[in-house]
Amino acid sequence: MEKGEEIYNHEEIPDVRWEHIEATGAQPQSVSHHAGVLVPSLNMFVIYGGNLGLESSDSIHLLDLQSMAWSEINSANQKTNNCQKPGPRDDHSMVLSSDGDEQTEILVFGGFLEG
Repeated sequence: MEKGEEIYNHEEIPDVRWEHIEATGAQPQSVSHHAGVLVPSLNMFVIYGGNLGLESSDSIHLLDLQSMAWSEINSANQKTNNCQKPGPRDDHSMVLSSDGDEQTEILVFGGFLEG
């Protein structure tokens, strides 16, 4: 394959348009190497962890896609949200797991624990 050669057919890609959306609430700080997953049953997008330079983050932020409001799960509200943080990490992956009922889990794989 030549440099710059396209590997897809333009006719196969639907029209996609980027749009800036304003969100309210406790927005996540700027990090790199974080992971995110869509949770359709809750109409939420979840962002976890990331790299803060020399440290890894353990922050969990939820974006409610209906209200476009951010919230953060912290130590004080982990039990209320039935959430246990796996600890600071970056360069990890996350997937959504469901048992077919209303139980949904987010599984975190790999990553670095110390930035």
